[in-house]
Amino acid sequence: MGKANEADIQNAIQSVKSGVSVTSSATRWGVPRSTLRHRLKGTKTHAAAAESQQRLSKQLEVQLGGWITTMTAINEPPTHKQVREVATQLLALQGDLRPLGKNWVITFLRRNPHIKIMKESTGLLDESAVNGAMDETNGCIATLKGSLDRIAQYVGSDIQP
Repeated sequence: MGKANEADIQNAIQSVKSGVSVTSSATRWGVPRSTLRHRLKGTKTHAAAAESQQRLSKQLEVQLGGWITTMTAINEPPTHKQVREVATQLLALQGDLRPLGKNWVITFLRRNPHIKIMKESTGLLDESAVNGAMDETNGCIATLKGSLDRIAQYVGSDIQP
C-alpha cells in the first residue's frame, strides 16, 4: 500500500471511531494499518514531530510566506536567494546568527506547497515594485522587532532583537 495523505488518514481515524474495524478502515481509505494504529494511539505526523526542530517558528514561517505572497502578487516572486536572505534577517532579529542549511529553502517550500517562488532571477525588475515590496518586508521586520521588544519587556529578560 502506498503513502496515504493526511485527509485519508483522518477519514480512516473517524471511521474507526464510528465503529468500523481498523483493517476495514485502512483498506477503505488506502491507509497502511500500521499508520492507522499508530495515529489512533496518538503518534504525531512526521511534520508535527519535527516542528520543534525547525529554525523559524510557525509564526515566522507564516510571516515569510506573507512576504512571498505579497512579492508574487506584485508580479515579482522572490528567488531562493532572496527568501534565504529574508529568513536569515528574521532569525537574526531573534538573536539566531547561525547560517541556514543549504536545503532550507527547499524544505520550507515543501512544508508550504501553496507558496511559489522563482528558482533564479530571470531578468530586470521593475524598480517601483521592488521598492514597494522592500517597504513591505521592512514593515514585517519592524513588526517582529516590536513584538520581540514587548516580549522582552514582559518577561524581563535580556532578549535582544
